[in-house]
Amino acid sequence: VYTDDEPLLPGTLFAAPVYSKVAVANIVSIDASGALSMPGVLAFYGAADLPDPKFQWGPLFNDEPLFASGSVVCAGQLLGIIVAEDQL
Repeated sequence: VYTDDEPLLPGTLFAAPVYSKVAVANIVSIDASGALSMPGVLAFYGAADLPDPKFQWGPLFNDEPLFASGSVVCAGQLLGIIVAEDQL
């Protein structure tokens, strides 16, 4: 039995990553209002929502910020996540 074969529990939420589309940039602000105005979208979480914006993680060394803060150093860098009631 695979996880995908199990029925979803009531109240299950889904998360979608939000990635940078550019390789190098300064982050002036992140406006999630467009996504948050969509039906079923509950929240956006980014660096500003972490207790320590410099929260680090990594496979070998904890040297990578979870969410980009201040600047983007590569295309595809994680800016935040969107939480919604469904995957649509």
